[in-house]
Amino acid sequence: MSGVLGRPTLSRQDLIISTVSDQSIGFRWWQSPDGGSTREPVNLTGYTGVAELRGVDGTLWATLPLTLATQPADPYGALNTTPNAFTDPAWRARSNGEYAFLLTSPDGVVTVMATGYLYLER
Repeated sequence: MSGVLGRPTLSRQDLIISTVSDQSIGFRWWQSPDGGSTREPVNLTGYTGVAELRGVDGTLWATLPLTLATQPADPYGALNTTPNAFTDPAWRARSNGEYAFLLTSPDGVVTVMATGYLYLER
């Protein structure tokens, strides 16, 4: 399963993450410099990103790196997972939780790109 999320929908977006196959979930971040209809991609050069996977009680299950592509014309980020990320026996008892995609700018400002419920598919 693969998908692309758009920034306007990212205040909350639920995800299904496969624990048995490779998966890529991507996103793009656009901004409107004039506050109107003009939009431009955010330059992700120098940013870092992580996906936090948590239980519904807030317990941190995993922090996974986000891949950030910084080409100026089409920057994007992606969570790329493989079954190897879910080999710990604790994953067998987990079926749903919450996630957050977090980007950190070069000057340390953290932006929450997406949050939502997380469903693990076996």
